[in-house]
Amino acid sequence: MAASSDFYQLVDSFDMNMQRYWNFERKELLTDKVNYEYPSLTSGEKHILDFLIDVWKGKCQRFDFIHAAGRLSSNNRVIIADWFTNPFFV
Repeated sequence: MAASSDFYQLVDSFDMNMQRYWNFERKELLTDKVNYEYPSLTSGEKHILDFLIDVWKGKCQRFDFIHAAGRLSSNNRVIIADWFTNPFFV
């Protein structure tokens, strides 16, 4: 499935070890791990994780572009902008 491999590459493009929140072999989001670790994440990590979860689920529920724009590094904003110009969903 092309969208799945695109998603794996997207997750890997962020230098924040976001892979730990997915079991890619079983194609599932590790929701319990997200809920447990989320409060201790940095603001940037929360924005990236929220973005990735929304792409994974194919709906905008968590990610806030306005807040993220002012808090993410320029490299992370570019990754999201690249996705925005050629979006895909899992």
